[in-house]
Amino acid sequence: MKHFSDSTIGVHIRRTDNVYAIKNSPSELFYKNIEKEIKENDDVKFYVATDSERELKELIKRYGEKIIYQTECVRSRVTSDGIKSAMIDLFLLSKTQKILGSDWSAFSATAAKLGRIELIKMLK
Repeated sequence: MKHFSDSTIGVHIRRTDNVYAIKNSPSELFYKNIEKEIKENDDVKFYVATDSERELKELIKRYGEKIIYQTECVRSRVTSDGIKSAMIDLFLLSKTQKILGSDWSAFSATAAKLGRIELIKMLK
């Protein structure tokens, strides 16, 4: 958590197997809200938890060093190592200031409850 500050916002983008999250929480909504946060505070950083390597790469491409993530993460959640990575993501999300989260995701909601922080669902 050495990279976390009072300006770190969590981002949880669920993709691989959650059709409701994919349909109701498109990537563009995350981008729009991230850009809004950057306009409000240029020092903001984003801790990203996602099961999609493609989504992570796109966020890094767009926002560079503003993106914080697990570098040794197994994104697939069907292996024991993937489940361990997910648990780390869950606890790290809970340590952010608020979470921009996916619709139909108990993961986003659980992280917000653990940290007693606001969950803002990205809904179209």
